[in-house]
Amino acid sequence: MEMNSNSLAIKKRKLYSKEHLVTAIHQVKNNISTIYTASKQYKIPKSTLRFHLTERTVNKVGPKQVLSVKSELKISEWVIDCASKGDPRTKEDVLQAAAQFDAFENKPIKFGTNGPSNIWLQGFLKRHPNLSFRKPEAIGKASATVSKQDIDNFFNTFNAYIRKNGLEKLFDRPDAWYNLDETSFDLNDNPDRVLAARGSKSVYKVNGTGLHDNITTTFCFSAAGDVLPPQIIFNKSFSRIEDVSYAAGETGKKFFFARSEKGWQTQDSFKSYVERLDAELCSHGVERPIVLLLDGHASHKSIDLYLWCKSREIILLLLPPNTTHILQMCDTSVFGPTKRAWRVEINKYKREKLKTNVDQTDFIKILSRVMDKVMIPETIKNGFKGTGMFPFNRHNVHDDRIIGVHPSNNTSLSSTNDSKTSDLSFENLFINDLNHGIISYHHDAFLDIDSSTAQTFQSVQASPSVQISSNDAINQDSQILKTFNGFSSISLNEKLIINDIREKNKKLYEILKQTNSPFLINSLIIQQQLDLMDAHFQNISQCANIEAKEPVLAAPAQFF
Repeated sequence: MEMNSNSLAIKKRKLYSKEHLVTAIHQVKNNISTIYTASKQYKIPKSTLRFHLTERTVNKVGPKQVLSVKSELKISEWVIDCASKGDPRTKEDVLQAAAQFDAFENKPIKFGTNGPSNIWLQGFLKRHPNLSFRKPEAIGKASATVSKQDIDNFFNTFNAYIRKNGLEKLFDRPDAWYNLDETSFDLNDNPDRVLAARGSKSVYKVNGTGLHDNITTTFCFSAAGDVLPPQIIFNKSFSRIEDVSYAAGETGKKFFFARSEKGWQTQDSFKSYVERLDAELCSHGVERPIVLLLDGHASHKSIDLYLWCKSREIILLLLPPNTTHILQMCDTSVFGPTKRAWRVEINKYKREKLKTNVDQTDFIKILSRVMDKVMIPETIKNGFKGTGMFPFNRHNVHDDRIIGVHPSNNTSLSSTNDSKTSDLSFENLFINDLNHGIISYHHDAFLDIDSSTAQTFQSVQASPSVQISSNDAINQDSQILKTFNGFSSISLNEKLIINDIREKNKKLYEILKQTNSPFLINSLIIQQQLDLMDAHFQNISQCANIEAKEPVLAAPAQFF
């Protein structure tokens, strides 16, 4: 019996798009709308919404997806959430996250050794039309670094995120805000100057532990002034963990230990540290949620960490690029004094113990002394306040540290009326920061200088301790100092600081001479001490040649 074509059921066309469906599901999941409200707004049947909210799937024509629907939804939500906090994900971030889910779900892995392809990414974007590539606004050469508008956007975006999710109580809880960051300590940290026979061409100091014995340490501080147990990362080949643990016990402090391939922070070691901190906070009854303030290091940006923190009501807040000298309390208030104290304490320890060099067990004991000396509650609280992180207040940020302008902003680079600080010359930037108290520079050799010594220095343009091979080199070295003579308000100490920069870090000094880069100069200054420059020099030099950033994945405005 033939069936009449007219008797065939006519399939109704959907009155909604895939994008509306995804949007509605997202709003219901995040308690933005009810099923009834979303159904009415987007013209989607309530039964359809309920079906998709159960995360069930229907059989589809074609090859099976590599990742489960649930895993892809997690990646999509991760992208949307990060973008809503001002930290959008890139193509590489998504591909890496997909590879991690593949390794977790599939044995053997389906993506192969090369990981997910661009074809998979195209399919992923088709399955999640609420995502699209956007071109982030590039930082132009005129801005040199982060602008005030960038800082405003960061505070406004996170403030909106907090209020949208009903988390306003966080603004009243100093025990809910934490800043984590890594720094390294050199076991061969020698004094800047030593005594030797006059006329000696070369003076050496033997390093018994090797040329590159740096130990990476991650610190965590709360806005309440607490110092949480730091994490010390050793090289994978290091086998004396028990000895180090025993030395840590002698100090009376708690330390966490980890190992990685090269002794650097990795995604795995950082996640392990956050998990330990979580257990530490739980043992002290700290209320949830909490906020972890982090810089944009690759080890801080894994989807594995994000999902785990989300399950523990931990909000990861990544600071905008090139803002750690402005917004990260560790950099602005703690690490500078810590490095200066480290140099003092390591040499003091060697003298006390009659040692030529120190090892990892000695490191723990010296670090404990440094922490007692520098990491005090008042310093930590002031650091959070000065960066505007707690109280969460944009107006507490030191705008004098921000020398960049937004590309669309044609206003003056400086808000001050002082003509001496209205341009971006090396000297004026330096003087501006000194006058506004941004720098706290101390050098024991410069504390007591009489008038005769001052007069002698004013006639000297190049340091006698630096060997100069030609008159041309002398002229080049004196260029940075020569403008100072035109300002009667400049103190002797400021000249000595510039001179000291040349002695301590010749490589950096040469770059400053050649480029006269305001960003490099200001980055150096607001670290508050010169010791950090060796550790951070690579990052700073990369930032000096800022190019347009790659596209990032973002979500439509209704997701923010």
